Formats: sequence, structure tokens, C-alpha cells
Amino acid sequence: MDAVNADTGPERETPRIFVSYAHDCAEHQEQVLAFCALLTRSGVEVHVDAWYTGQRRDWYAWMHEQIDLADFVVVIASPGYRGAGDGTGACHRNPGVRSEAAELRDRLHQDRETWVRILFPVVLPGRSIDEIPRFLQPRCADHFLVTELTEAGIEELLRLFHGVPTHPRPELGPRPGLLPVPGTAPQPLLATTVTLPRDIPAFTGRADQLDELITPGGRAADSVTIYAIDGMPGVGKTAFAVHLAHQLAADYPDGLYFFDLHGHCGAQRPVDPADALQALLLGCGVAAEQIPAGLDERAGMWRDRMAGKRVLLLLDNAANHDQVRPLLPGAPGVLVVLTSRQRLAGLDDLHPLTLGLLPIDESVAMFSRLTRTPPSGHHPDAVARLMRLCGRLPLAIALTAGRLRSHPSWTVDYLAEQLTGSRDRLGELFAGSRSVRAAFELSYRDLTPGQQRLFRRPACTWAPSSTSTPPPRWTTPTRTKPGSTSTRST
Repeated sequence: MDAVNADTGPERETPRIFVSYAHDCAEHQEQVLAFCALLTRSGVEVHVDAWYTGQRRDWYAWMHEQIDLADFVVVIASPGYRGAGDGTGACHRNPGVRSEAAELRDRLHQDRETWVRILFPVVLPGRSIDEIPRFLQPRCADHFLVTELTEAGIEELLRLFHGVPTHPRPELGPRPGLLPVPGTAPQPLLATTVTLPRDIPAFTGRADQLDELITPGGRAADSVTIYAIDGMPGVGKTAFAVHLAHQLAADYPDGLYFFDLHGHCGAQRPVDPADALQALLLGCGVAAEQIPAGLDERAGMWRDRMAGKRVLLLLDNAANHDQVRPLLPGAPGVLVVLTSRQRLAGLDDLHPLTLGLLPIDESVAMFSRLTRTPPSGHHPDAVARLMRLCGRLPLAIALTAGRLRSHPSWTVDYLAEQLTGSRDRLGELFAGSRSVRAAFELSYRDLTPGQQRLFRRPACTWAPSSTSTPPPRWTTPTRTKPGSTSTRST
């Protein structure tokens, strides 16, 4: 293994990898070294602790240097590494691994944004995800499953090391010319404002709710029409509203406006109505020096600008009706689409729509579209089980599909085992800044202390199952005559 540890100059054309592992047994060591040799033959510069060669050095300084110089740090999952990394193993076992794990854990916590991209565990053939140390469990860092020690088995790792996308974009052909339509002349472009986000290509299901709102009879001709879409965090309110707006875009040629009110956003406070009106007026062409300072004056100018126009206004993530009311135009021909986690009952003449969880068949269809696999690509029972573990929540389904899409070697059953065996299923469902846990924490934070206590109470209840036993019934002593030992159940 001297070639594995060969030093190179500062100019490197190959990625430099530091492999951290525990010497559980001779067979495990041979497997790790075979893995390192396979990486080396595939054009990767691998550095692994070679204490078994008899080389004498300041090991602690050497370890820090290797971590500092590495482009990626790989942790090999094993029972010994899990015990040393979690501090549950024998004190005399793997002291070096304890130091390495402590150093890596500190770096991950101090600069998570950097280290979550370059530090990850690898599960070799015959090993289990349960052998990953707790600080590197899947909710804290990504991991890679090597099914076999061949070039095909490490293909996903090599793509990461060499910076090759897992799903490269296809080459685009020449742009086709537009054929003229007989009997028509070129028309000038309309000076309209369009700030809608892009439509969701993988939008799936909710056909009945869409039909209900797209039907022209549901929109008033003599007043402003307001669609208020509410639902729990992660249920897909914004995606539904944006998709609806794109479906109706042709009916509103004078403008398609989108504005995020940040009603439930951990990084920002809810947008003040006066600030929202300023942004909307700027968007429709009003010069900054012409915008009045007062809220009422801005609201009046906004209503005047919208008068006589057919405009669609999508106000996303509203905190409450007081935030929304000043932003509503007053003339007919305008459609307002609101999304909020709360039911905005304080607004008059609105059309409420509550989005629930997806049915199981629509959940499976959404998962298949997001993973870019046909319905026959996975066993239907396995996908249905995974969807139930995701709670049929669109945000959870999207995050789960993204994990499977970015790990071609994973299977649906393997992903379901991760969610089933995790003690923190919400923590498993994340991707970058998107997280199911964060979505629920924001709503929980807005509850009153009494509502938060009521929300926590169901977690303290006992639910019977085929293997569980009921909790003991508490008893309190009753007043009895001297010498009696009677008790009363409560």
C-alpha cells in the first residue's frame, strides 16, 4: 500500500481522499485496503493510515495534515468506528479513531456548510448503515452504499470525486425555427408584468381541486375573485397555486404577479403590507419617487393601477388576513390567489380550498415522476410502503425522491429501511435548506404556549399494538380504617 500513500506535489490533477477507518479485524482491514486500491486504480489519490507498516511519526499531527489537505474525507462504517465515534466502545479500543472522529465531528459542527459536502460515510459490502457513527447518520451527512468492490460498485463515488454530475444534462440540438401561421400578421409584444415562478413539470394529482377553480363559472365578473388555499406545512400549497396560475395565465393578459409574504419563514419576518405595496407598485411601472409614504395612499394607488385590467395576483405564504387586506385590488377582472397555513376567515367573499394529503396512488405517481422512472421501475408494494412512511406529504415525497435519484445504487426497500429504523424520521427528510422538520417547527413556533402543550400531549399517549403491553395503572391509597390496606385505582 505504499503507492496508496505516495505524496505528490501541490499541483494535482486527481482528487485527494483521506480514508478514516477502525481496525475491527484483519478481514475488515483487508477489505478497506482493497477499496483504497480500487480507488487508486481509478485515478484517485488515496491516503490511509499505514500504522501497520511500522512507520514512526507524530500520528496526531499527520492526521490533522491529511484532513486539511484532503478534497474529501471518507469514513468507513463498522462496529468499531461506531463505538469509537459515539464513545460507547471500550476505552482501550481504537484510540486513534476516537481522536479522528472527534476532530471530524468538531469540523462538521463548526462549518457545516463546507463539511457536509466533503465528509461522508461509506458502507462497504457486508456492512450496515447502522454501523455509521451517530454524528454522521444520514440526517447529518450523505452516505454511499458500495454494493461490490468493482469499478461499477464505486461508480457513484468516482463521479463525486471527479466532479461529474450524477445526471448530466442532455445535449441540446439546434433551435428549430418557428413556422408562420397562415393568415396572421406579427403582433407587437404586450407590455405586461409576469413574475410567476416556473410551473412544476412533475406536478401530479389534485385534478378535482384544479377543475373546481379553473371552471370560469367560479370567477365573478363584477368583483374581485379571491381563491384562498390553506393546508398543513409541506402539503404543496405554493406548487398548487403556481400550477393553477399557469393554467389560467391566458385569461389574464394584463399581468401575472407573484409575491412571497414570508408569513412562515424562519429567516425573515412577515412582509409589512406597506413594503409589499411598494414592491407591487414598482413592478407595475410606478417610479420610486412617485410612490406615496403612507399605507392607505399606497393601497389606493395600487387599486387605481389595477382598475380596468385583467390581472392575476398570487400572494404566497400569507401570515393572516390583516397582512393581505391592503393588497387586494378593488376592480372586477382581477383574480387573487392566496396561500397560507391558516384559514383566512377574516376576508369576505373568498373561495376557500383546503389541501389535504395526497391519495396513495397520486403519491406513487408523484414519486415515479420525480425519480424519472416508470411505474414499473419499482415494486408497487415497496413504493406504496415508502409513501406511507413519508406520510403522503408532497414535500417529504419530493425530498425522498431526490435522495433516491442522486444515489442510483440505492433501492426503494433500502430507503424505506432507513426511514423505518430512524428514531428521527423528520430529520431524515431534508435536502439543503429544504426540510420537513423546519416546515413544522415554524408553524409550532407560532402557536401559543397552551396550543403547543396541547400539540405535545398526543405524543404522551399509549397506542396499543400487537406486541405492546398496556402501561401500569397508577393507584392511590384511599382512606381506610386502621389496619386496612385497601387502594383505589385512578
